[in-house]
Amino acid sequence: MDLARLHGLTRLVLDAVRVVSRLVERTDRGVSERTLAWLDLVPPVGEAARAVEAVRRVGTSAVHATVRAVSHVVDAVAAVPFAVLEARAAARAAPPDAPATPLDSDAMGSAAWLADSAQGALSGFFGDYLERRGNRLDPGMSLRRDGHVVRPHPAELARAYAGASERIAVFVHGLSTTEWSWSYGAREQWGDSRTCYGALLERDLGYTPVYVRYNSGRHVSDNGRELARLVDELVRGWPREVREVVLVGHSMGGLVVRSAAHYAARDDAAWLPHLRRVTSIGAPHLGSPIEKGAHLVERVLGGIGAAAAQVPSEILRARSAGIKDLRYGYTTEEEWRGRDPDAFFEDHRRAVPFVDSAAYAFVAASVTRDPEHPLGRLVGDLMVRVPSAQGAHPERPRRVTFHGGAVLGGLSHLALVNHPDVYAVLRRLHADEPGLVVPVG
Repeated sequence: MDLARLHGLTRLVLDAVRVVSRLVERTDRGVSERTLAWLDLVPPVGEAARAVEAVRRVGTSAVHATVRAVSHVVDAVAAVPFAVLEARAAARAAPPDAPATPLDSDAMGSAAWLADSAQGALSGFFGDYLERRGNRLDPGMSLRRDGHVVRPHPAELARAYAGASERIAVFVHGLSTTEWSWSYGAREQWGDSRTCYGALLERDLGYTPVYVRYNSGRHVSDNGRELARLVDELVRGWPREVREVVLVGHSMGGLVVRSAAHYAARDDAAWLPHLRRVTSIGAPHLGSPIEKGAHLVERVLGGIGAAAAQVPSEILRARSAGIKDLRYGYTTEEEWRGRDPDAFFEDHRRAVPFVDSAAYAFVAASVTRDPEHPLGRLVGDLMVRVPSAQGAHPERPRRVTFHGGAVLGGLSHLALVNHPDVYAVLRRLHADEPGLVVPVG
């Protein structure tokens, strides 16, 4: 594990100590107050109980305050050696203008891949918190090639994409993952660990694939706005004149690419005329039943007075802004700004217009071979139901009216990220074959 991640993990653990301390203290007080309220019905007993509780509370408060104070001291002291070590490591690193080293692939299952995956998982669940705290585990947003950061500077782009074409395909991963997810199951599906949609589109249609890693715990709209800026820098610094840009997103990434197109149009981005297609794969455009279920459990547990229910309720409530955006598929700031994210099932999703120059398509799936099977209709791909991935809301003003797409049978949510059936759809869409609507598989 590199120093930045180790420092970030250390800070996160110390933050967790303080958060848990406050949670335990708050829950303890809430439970004791409810007990005292019952005892107050018998005044002499209630008065005696409150006197005892006052003494006990002084002691427990002192213990919790000490725990938090010690964690703050450890945090501050630990920052010094980490700063020194990171400065030394930076001094030994190659200067920005040095020749690029070969971008060797980190094979799935390697230590580097596992570290990236763990960081991606953490950012999905707590990414907004990591960002607020300035924690080094916040991955931010960057272009990646074989796990390495590629800055959108002309010289660096020229080195990383020496054989760049005029057509760019930008791939955006889903919640709690990284760009490595696009290679999931590659050896089983293709017989080659490096085969994925990007490599295939490059081989078959001449697109140069570009992969993005981002903090999936942030609001979808924040990531969409930042992706729009990043693509603008990418196009400006690209080694060749860009003729076409396409955006492809899996799961949450499908919402992020829609959001990026929206903000590019709103801000009249220079790259917008090059945008030709926006494709979402298994994206919860109308919301995810998993997040809706988590929201319901949080509220039910929160209404139970016992500490055993209050603690998990508070933990669920702490899930990231990005996850909460998945409840209804929010893609713009106006849908969540100034609203309580924990309000009980309040849907503020708006109809977000498409970019005129681009064709929008979806890929949806069900785990049953026949998508119309009752089980398939109920669970979809196990994470997203088919109507949500299609944007098929019963009320016309709230629909996401795609230009076309496909519903595939026998695929799970994770399988959608790298599967021959999905690639067949992507290839047809990006080859501009007649008719955007692809028959149900």
